[in-house]
Amino acid sequence: MKSFKTVQFTKLLANLPNEIQKIARKNYQLLKADNKYPGLNFQTNYCNDYYFYTVRLGLYHKALGVKKGQIIIWFWKGSQEDDNNMFNQI
Repeated sequence: MKSFKTVQFTKLLANLPNEIQKIARKNYQLLKADNKYPGLNFQTNYCNDYYFYTVRLGLYHKALGVKKGQIIIWFWKGSQEDDNNMFNQI
């Protein structure tokens, strides 16, 4: 499965602490190579007729993506708490 990052995703990455940015870049490469890599905690969530995907970026941050065909488009990064709030708003 292929992955792409949105412009918003890249901007959000720039606003995260440097340590999280490094982890995010490393995990993105791992995800592209093997989305079943255990440390990524790659998960599928279903909400309002859409499949959302999450991947771990360290202990307290996640990235969110949506699947279109065989491509996951990553559009958001933030803390676990922000992630929970986002799903509550959808």
